[in-house]
Amino acid sequence: MNTFLENRSFIKEARSGAVMDNVQELLDASVSAKQDTLANQNQYFTPTSLWTYCKGFMRNQRPMTALDPQCGKGQLLEYDWGVNKFGIELDNRIEHLGPVKLLTGNCVRIGELIDELFPDLSFTAINTNNPFGKLWKRGDGSQVDSTVWTWEFALKRGQSGVFIANRTTMEKLGIDKHPWVYKYETKADVWPGVEVVIGIAWWERPKDTNRPRVHTTPPYEIEAAWKIMAEILNEEKAQRPPFNIWIDKRGYLRTYLSVRDQVIIDRAK
Repeated sequence: MNTFLENRSFIKEARSGAVMDNVQELLDASVSAKQDTLANQNQYFTPTSLWTYCKGFMRNQRPMTALDPQCGKGQLLEYDWGVNKFGIELDNRIEHLGPVKLLTGNCVRIGELIDELFPDLSFTAINTNNPFGKLWKRGDGSQVDSTVWTWEFALKRGQSGVFIANRTTMEKLGIDKHPWVYKYETKADVWPGVEVVIGIAWWERPKDTNRPRVHTTPPYEIEAAWKIMAEILNEEKAQRPPFNIWIDKRGYLRTYLSVRDQVIIDRAK
């Protein structure tokens, strides 16, 4: 997420209006077209001072890999050297985040691709400040609250992290009392003129959990998965069929198989 106070001009450009190039992604991601086209993609970006404060209480302050699944301009990925940074961002006007390996698309769809094609993918840290009060669509047509989805994704794919969300939602869901949360605080007046109280949960997967221990995926494997998923998202956006057979102008038989199906076949070998 980007700094709220220091980058107001960026927020006005990239978050306060739903441009036509982004409308289809918004409709695919959201349950309500009215909610996201009239709400204009508004989000609360994480101030630098808040991230600096949060980072100070993290048990692992230099993770091997770090992910923000709704990363904006990558504020929650600002670490010192030695951290491999990955981001997912729906807004296709955000293209270059320096050292952050960015995957542009709907985080729910990307999460489903990870489940299907890269089920063992795991990050040392997952830090999030998810959009508050959104309803997102899953691939099966069901809907999920943005905070619920993000929390479940973080615990499934991460070893540790910082989770920022609306205080009321977090406490209603019991995130503040989750056994993996080792520190929880609330803060008001984070953004001038915005009457939102946030909750902050610092969490870490315990070593003695009954759930299988998740081993962090090496950075080069994550990068390879990122490239494959970028190709799949481009194919889906272009609405290319999973496969095709045709005769070219010279009379040769040509075939096409989608990247997603190629990965599925390779995994089955």
